[in-house]
Amino acid sequence: MKRLLTVSATTIAVLTLAWGGAVLAGQSAGPGQKPATADQQTGQKPPEQKPPEQKSPEQKPTGQKPATSAQPPASEQTPEQKAFNEASRTADLDKRIEALRTFMTDFPKSRTIENAENAILSALIRKTTDDVKKVQDQAKKFSGMAAESARGNANSSVAGMLLNANILLDEAETYAQKGLAAMADEKAYIDAQKKTYDERMADRRKQDPKFEPGNPPDFAATYKSTRQTMLLTLAQVFDKRGKLPEAEKAFKDVYQAQTKGAAAATAAVRLADFAKKAGRDQEQVEYLTVVALAGRLTKDTRADLETVYKKTHGGAIDGLEDTLDRRYEKDGPNPVKVTPYVAGKTRTDRVVLAEIFTGAGCPPCVGPDLAYEGALKRYKPQELAVLMYHLHIPRPDPMTNPSTQARAKFYKVNAVPTSALNGVPTVGGGNAESAPKFYADKIEPVVDKALTTKADIRLKLQATMAGQVISVKADVGKPTVAAKNLTLQIALVEEQVRYSGENGVRFHPMVVRSLGGKDALGFPIAPGKALQVTESFDIAKVAADAFAHLDKFEADNVAKPDAPAAAPGQGRRFPDYKFVTRRHQVDPAKLAVVAFVQDGESKKVLQVAYVKVGPAAAKPAR
Repeated sequence: MKRLLTVSATTIAVLTLAWGGAVLAGQSAGPGQKPATADQQTGQKPPEQKPPEQKSPEQKPTGQKPATSAQPPASEQTPEQKAFNEASRTADLDKRIEALRTFMTDFPKSRTIENAENAILSALIRKTTDDVKKVQDQAKKFSGMAAESARGNANSSVAGMLLNANILLDEAETYAQKGLAAMADEKAYIDAQKKTYDERMADRRKQDPKFEPGNPPDFAATYKSTRQTMLLTLAQVFDKRGKLPEAEKAFKDVYQAQTKGAAAATAAVRLADFAKKAGRDQEQVEYLTVVALAGRLTKDTRADLETVYKKTHGGAIDGLEDTLDRRYEKDGPNPVKVTPYVAGKTRTDRVVLAEIFTGAGCPPCVGPDLAYEGALKRYKPQELAVLMYHLHIPRPDPMTNPSTQARAKFYKVNAVPTSALNGVPTVGGGNAESAPKFYADKIEPVVDKALTTKADIRLKLQATMAGQVISVKADVGKPTVAAKNLTLQIALVEEQVRYSGENGVRFHPMVVRSLGGKDALGFPIAPGKALQVTESFDIAKVAADAFAHLDKFEADNVAKPDAPAAAPGQGRRFPDYKFVTRRHQVDPAKLAVVAFVQDGESKKVLQVAYVKVGPAAAKPAR
């Protein structure tokens, strides 16, 4: 009996979209996941296929997307896993193929046999100058060994790899068509996936009687997204073969299947080109609007959007961003519904601090981001202060700055989303639909309880603005708990920044712009002593420092033709990347200051204070 081919919808999405990241420490990456390059963000250049990695037996399905990280962490592996991963990462292609075949000989009953055959196909495709027939034979072998329930994925996977390599495009079209044909029966697909999932969970229980599976996947949603991605592969094959009428129709099918998400945005990029050439201005505006809100605009497509918008709006560009705002609010309302917090008799002087490490190009960050956005509507900032630290994970983020990176280093964060309430880490991430559960489970009950506990230290805060300089005064009382490594942190935050990132979030609340103290590390508090601190933030300097950071990021990622070839997984993550839009400028009308006292060892937050900044002097916060 044939084994189930372990080619997932995520794998196919990576083949055609490069829409994924790496992993959070302790979790396994999906097959072939990697950070996208600048070219891949446009949706016009398929990424290079990477051999998939075997999933760790210890990984528990949670029903949530894994966090994405700057670099995959090391984890304990079985001999089988280690052998497969070492073989698939071998730099020399001939030696990689040999190692993979040795792996299959050594572990003939491995569930990863099909992944190994897939990796061999990928390596052969990169060696097409040697023998095209070997590629054809391996493609036939790989697709033919799939169980019926996985045949669609296997065929579309082959099509995607041939498309990426720009070879055998006629055969790529055939494989793509076969993949779609195998997906014709939605009910049969869902039933097969449910059966496979149940079998895997049963196997896990046999291996570990204490294993408790998480929520099962939404199989209907998986079917839609998988089929849409297969349609996209076919459309791209048609396009590359010069079969433009067929390509345009297929791209429209992709777009109409689900108008939100990575596949739709990729299709919209190409459909905007078709509309432009045909002079269909309104269609071009529609498609480029989708591209803009998906964070996929390039310098050229941004220019196209502005040109056609002017053409259809009396020569004016002024209303473009407002138009995008309205469309965003219409298409993507926050699913988190809250009621205002009402303080009871047990309410104390405690203010809670939420710190969220996120990325505008991080799909699984959407759930926590929207959850905390909802929390900001329930709680006043004197009840819950929120700090959003943007990082270049898994893609470049124009709101990243030296202070956010310093804070990530303090927490040893290398993955997003990562969050903490009063210094206590919380885990989990997912799409917009996951936000209500994240909020209900991990935010509201935790914050409500914390608001009934007395603060461990007195903290008063003032902030005034004179011109472009913000002056902050913080008064810290003697701590009521024993701690040797207390620090006062002062953060300058912008209450809302408008930027459409690749994960589709357009409005970003409480964005950290700068942290006080030397190297953004705050101000040490002597054991058992009070502390008074005066700090200032020059808005122009804050913006200039952020701009310089983005400049350096681009310079550090310049590809050097004479540089030695890097081994797989090494080297620059974003070759020749250029920010289309920078968000280093700071709006003086939207600023606030958050101060908090934290134990550097336990990470516990003793107390927090928040104050709104404006031209007039702010009142002290309790």
